Amino acid sequence: MAANSTLNDNGVTITVTGNILGSGTHTGTGKISMTTSGASISGATINNLTLNNSGGFNLSGSPTINGTLTFTAGKLAIATNTLTLAGTISGISASNSITGSPGSNLTITGTGSIGTLYFDQTTTGTTNNISTFTLNRTSSGAATLGNALSVSTNLILTAGILTDGGNGISIQGSWTNNLSTAAFVSTGTVTFNKSGSQSITGSAATAFNNVTIASGSTTTISTAGQTIAATLLSNGTLNAGGNVTLLSNASQTALIDGSGSGSVSGNVIIQRYLDSGYGYRYVSSPFTALTVSGFSGSVNFSDTFPQFYSYDESAVTNGWVIDTVPSSTLTAMHGYAVNFGYLYTPKTISVTGVVNNGSTSYSLFNHNNTYTLGFNLAGNPYPSPINWNASSGWTKTNIDNALYYYDASDTNRYTGTYSSYVSGVSSDGVANNIIPAMQGFFIHVTNGTYPVSGSLGATNSVRINNLNPFYHKPSGSNNLSLLRLEAGFANNNTQRDPVVVYFNDDAIEGFDKDRDALKIMNTDINVPSLYTVATDTTKLSIQALKFPTDSTIIIPLGLNTEKGGQLIFNARNIENISYGLNTYFFDASTGMSQNLKTNPMYKVSLDQGNYTNRFFLIFTTNDKANIPGLIGELNAYTKGNTLFVYVATDNAELAVTNMAGQVIATETLHGAGYHQADLQVRDGIYIATLLSNIGKQSKKIVIQSK
Repeated sequence: MAANSTLNDNGVTITVTGNILGSGTHTGTGKISMTTSGASISGATINNLTLNNSGGFNLSGSPTINGTLTFTAGKLAIATNTLTLAGTISGISASNSITGSPGSNLTITGTGSIGTLYFDQTTTGTTNNISTFTLNRTSSGAATLGNALSVSTNLILTAGILTDGGNGISIQGSWTNNLSTAAFVSTGTVTFNKSGSQSITGSAATAFNNVTIASGSTTTISTAGQTIAATLLSNGTLNAGGNVTLLSNASQTALIDGSGSGSVSGNVIIQRYLDSGYGYRYVSSPFTALTVSGFSGSVNFSDTFPQFYSYDESAVTNGWVIDTVPSSTLTAMHGYAVNFGYLYTPKTISVTGVVNNGSTSYSLFNHNNTYTLGFNLAGNPYPSPINWNASSGWTKTNIDNALYYYDASDTNRYTGTYSSYVSGVSSDGVANNIIPAMQGFFIHVTNGTYPVSGSLGATNSVRINNLNPFYHKPSGSNNLSLLRLEAGFANNNTQRDPVVVYFNDDAIEGFDKDRDALKIMNTDINVPSLYTVATDTTKLSIQALKFPTDSTIIIPLGLNTEKGGQLIFNARNIENISYGLNTYFFDASTGMSQNLKTNPMYKVSLDQGNYTNRFFLIFTTNDKANIPGLIGELNAYTKGNTLFVYVATDNAELAVTNMAGQVIATETLHGAGYHQADLQVRDGIYIATLLSNIGKQSKKIVIQSK
């Protein structure tokens, strides 16, 4: 077709077995059909064009296709030309696709949806490469990628919507958006992979899904308002300049991948979605120098009651320190309590700063003070979740293994409840080992010779890419044998306090810092505090026990309630406990013994107060008919020549006899709890008997001094 000439097909198909030459114009409602392998297309303007030979076709110029470009068979190689598509695409696929090169340009104009674009993936970065990709399609014109696209120079969004279809886009030049944030719809990854300087620019911001900065690339974000919905990975250098936001919503929270070998410099805006803006949350800073004033957009600092607290374990009072000075800097890895208001509606926190990266640490203490009891408020220091159980990256010196989380009350914004996690076990089935970005949590420095010094250190190895670790996430029990018992008021079905007893062959007597979790009492008056009592009288929210070797295990329970009313004890979960091991709830005041496997709920009316030595959990191979009083079997064990006996009442008489029935030791025991009796007897088998106002209890014991 000669220059300035027009060919009208009059609605018929024109079959071309050779090349299309010249720069003229084709019109009409018919089409041109090319059927010869290797045929070329010049810089003509063509209305409808069909390509039908598996040998493929080439551009010898820069044509414009105003109508439909139909791929019946074969690929179309752009070479060092510009292909302008102003109509639609049909029949294109992974095998019948567009072949690019470092000198190929693709411009999409026209109106409406063009369809899906497929690029030749034979040699990634070459055959799927477009030098300059321009989308300038009006009337909400859309183009969708069917597979990966590589752009060696610039990608320019002037008009229309580019959807990546979950496919990757690699770019070695500038990303320019001159339209709006809606111009790019992404579920894939955009990779900036030039060895040198690149930019994200334009008159409008882009809503990215994943962004990767490849090694050697220095990418600068020069236009404000850019957003990332999922993951930012920097193996090169990203100059953020305060122009990018990591988004957070009810579905997921964006993060910075801790495995990146590069850097993110300049300010980054980080969001944290809260399902409710009511009351206090324990938070932490993902930044190097975030100040209290950084929360001013989310916290009402003019409120008469302090809204921001740090925590001092060494305090002789309750440990909370008012920290509302605007210029006060939040310390990495420290936790803080922040009141986000009185509205129950969801709230999104937004803070700005230079992100933490690499190694960080926190010096901890246990002064054994009355109120703080060795608990330290720590926090996730990174702009990504961290894994408490990571196989590498942690340094934990003189620190118990448990985590303790806080949840705000839904009736009083100054109170709340606590849950715990340790060794794969969650007290409430929600608290777990994945700690979200900006999450604060309590940890406990191991008891010892006070004051005890501890330290918590972390590297990027503890960071993980979990996009939806809400401020708590449901956690499984890993097929452990466990009982999860909860207590709450009968008129409050949504708030119950749980305690977990589980079986582990490596469990030890007394508090086990690796497998047990201590009990932090709830401050919400509407939720009682339920716990077990270990053999060393430690109060626990999670307790590990060895699998029963004797016929009966008796576990004392404690309950604190700040108001009276009808309470319900409910065995919420009984998992993987063998059929032959019965599980009972025992009320010493009423003598009621209830099999929790067949009847998991026990109701009782209680006054305000602290209840100890009244409620018990009992695991036994006996059936109910063989359990008089408190099961009849004594809660006792031996270590060497020392006998440890649990007394559930104020006073009791202990007698130890040999197998011939001869009494070899007696003692009067005063006060509920565990008592220690040193037996000067030979190694052998004996019977320990305890007589109290709840009955007679006996147990066979073994003395083995060595």
